[in-house]
Amino acid sequence: MKKSVLFSALVAIALSPAAFAGNDNLTVDELVNITGMKRDAVLLMVGPKSNNILYRTANIRTERQWEAAVEKHGLLVQRVRDVTGQETLVVRRVSDEQADDQA
Repeated sequence: MKKSVLFSALVAIALSPAAFAGNDNLTVDELVNITGMKRDAVLLMVGPKSNNILYRTANIRTERQWEAAVEKHGLLVQRVRDVTGQETLVVRRVSDEQADDQA
């Protein structure tokens, strides 16, 4: 099986609503609507990281746009490990209490 198919399946499982049930994490579709970025770009930012040169090139280009959108909309980004041990991002809206704690 191709690595890209496995990677896509892993991202889909890691970002499924069931994986984040019971908390206030944002879904990929919500992030697309909030940031105005394309779905592929959002998946690139919140999905598992890779050392593949094509991934890294796309990541560098997209990361600046992602950081500006996250800051503009006041989102909280946390790095977590998924069930396979790969590092991913979890994005939440910053509540008023969290904003006071960060200040």
